[in-house]
Amino acid sequence: MITNAMITLARAALAATGFAAILAAILGSLPAAAQEAPGCAPPSFANRAALNPVAGSKLVTVPLSVGGTTKQFLLDVGTAPDEVSEAAANDWHLTRIDRLTSQGPTDINNSSFRFEAPVVDVKSAIAARPALPQVSAAAITLGEVTLPGLKFQISGDRDLGKTKPYEGRLTASGFRRYDLELDFGAHRLSFLAATACGDANRIVYWPHTVVAVIPMSQAFGKIAVPVTIDGHQIDAVIDTGSDRSVMRRAVAERLFGLKAGTPDMMPEDDLRDGAGAQVYHHTFPRIAFEGVAVGNLPVLIEANSMIRKARRPSATGSRLEAAADPGDLIPDLALGMDVLSQLHIYAAFGQNKLYMTPASR
Repeated sequence: MITNAMITLARAALAATGFAAILAAILGSLPAAAQEAPGCAPPSFANRAALNPVAGSKLVTVPLSVGGTTKQFLLDVGTAPDEVSEAAANDWHLTRIDRLTSQGPTDINNSSFRFEAPVVDVKSAIAARPALPQVSAAAITLGEVTLPGLKFQISGDRDLGKTKPYEGRLTASGFRRYDLELDFGAHRLSFLAATACGDANRIVYWPHTVVAVIPMSQAFGKIAVPVTIDGHQIDAVIDTGSDRSVMRRAVAERLFGLKAGTPDMMPEDDLRDGAGAQVYHHTFPRIAFEGVAVGNLPVLIEANSMIRKARRPSATGSRLEAAADPGDLIPDLALGMDVLSQLHIYAAFGQNKLYMTPASR
């Protein structure tokens, strides 16, 4: 339980050094690791894969291989479906498939590791548009496992593999029958057998002193957690595909009284969203979610999704620039890698919980 004393300690840390101090202060005030609960088996790994840093950002990519040719895919937990560029699909000789054909889970090399491809119908808020084609790989290697029949949607983002140093997006939305570990300190992605164990100090098997347990909800491939800002509770989306955290402008103005052009909400250079509206920024003194507090976090504030501008490189930062239409809605708040990269996260999808510690360095 978070006590008033802990919050006071957190505020003192915030005044000192921001996020790192506040995280250490709050987590360091929680009870020490408890005895292991009987019946909680050690984590059972189904697969592991490397996370490769993207130069000049906090984003990470996952290597995928077909026929000995490896390409980097942005780790984009927080959206769906998995995407591949047209060029990469052609280079890999992937097979075009009928979107209406259902495909059940398949066994992989006598392993329990299986992929279940979600089918997501993407519709514009402005007008309906033709569905993007899908492709399938006869065999694709992800980490330590080779998967048959892995499906991708051909991406409408023409910058993939060009101004962006990755050829697609791996959302992991098809692996929700597993638990997911994001170890940003060790640059590793792991898939584990789902656990029903309720002992946080047993689930978090890596060296640690304390654990924060955060409830989450899941819909349309997104992971949302409740956060509190200035006494207002909103749902924030976990978005590993965004270098920066982003808030919808309507939320910033309605809930927090921010006004464009004031010292509290200044333009983010000349950055524009997909509809050509100016993007702003604001630094929130404190954003808290279930025992973890983020201090002095600069957040981008925008009204619409971001898309690639013709004859202009994509802006470094928000994954939302990949949206297919400027009319697509953006979340109230997306927690990007400026926050997530400082954490070690275990997502137990069957429990609808995130188990979280500071990232190892």
